[in-house]
Amino acid sequence: MTRLLQNRALALGTGFFLLALVGVVDYMVGREITFSLFYLAPIALVTWVSGRHVGMLVSLVAAGLWVFVDSSDGPYSRAYVPYLNFAIRVSVFAIVVRLLDALKGEIEKEKELARIDYLTGAASPRAYYELLEMEIARTRRYKHPFTIAYIDLDNFKEINDRFGHAAGDDTLRSVVASLKEGMRETDIVARLGGDEFALLLPEMEGDEAKLVFPKLREGLLQEMERHRWPVTFSIGVLVCEGAVFDAKHLVGMADDLMYSIKKSGKNAIGYSVLKGE
Repeated sequence: MTRLLQNRALALGTGFFLLALVGVVDYMVGREITFSLFYLAPIALVTWVSGRHVGMLVSLVAAGLWVFVDSSDGPYSRAYVPYLNFAIRVSVFAIVVRLLDALKGEIEKEKELARIDYLTGAASPRAYYELLEMEIARTRRYKHPFTIAYIDLDNFKEINDRFGHAAGDDTLRSVVASLKEGMRETDIVARLGGDEFALLLPEMEGDEAKLVFPKLREGLLQEMERHRWPVTFSIGVLVCEGAVFDAKHLVGMADDLMYSIKKSGKNAIGYSVLKGE
């Protein structure tokens, strides 16, 4: 929050500085050469960083400065002309501000969508790997443990075949909802693709993981039974006491652990502890 306020204050100060610079140059060359586009630069900068309301404030100052500079080059033919020019310029600047603010909003929305799985509301693979890399860096520095898990839905194809894809989508959403209900607010659930999910649980050691994951799995099984969905869960749990690998390597290790559960009969939890150096 502090950094955001600092960026906004810097943008506002830079905007007013550029506005004053444009005004000085405009005054020097006279009103025969239009400087309208140059007034838009500081308005655009401030709007993009600080938002629509601050952008409108700078727009008012810019329009007033522009009219003042024009007036200093000699009187107008009618007394109302400066006021008309001010209104027209404020209107144009306001349109630019609103368009820029809307564009930024759409870009931010697209960024957020890229970090969330649209179907389930879980984190996207991209977001998960970014957060995991951050956790790895934190563990390397402070030696704090964390746990990741790779979850695969057993017999999920049967849901789509027997009940249709809509039921399959409902199953995936129910899985995420059940996991979130049993996890802490700081924990992350991500959908890596299809019927495969990954969890990230900061500050979780092996003993705690062996208490938490049976409860999570039991909650998932109860949810499946409630809907009469023939789905069980193969889970690979990797406790990282020393993060000596990157995110993809760790997820691969958890995936291998999950796959070993699949091969040995499914519907179980496999644990492994990765010791640090």
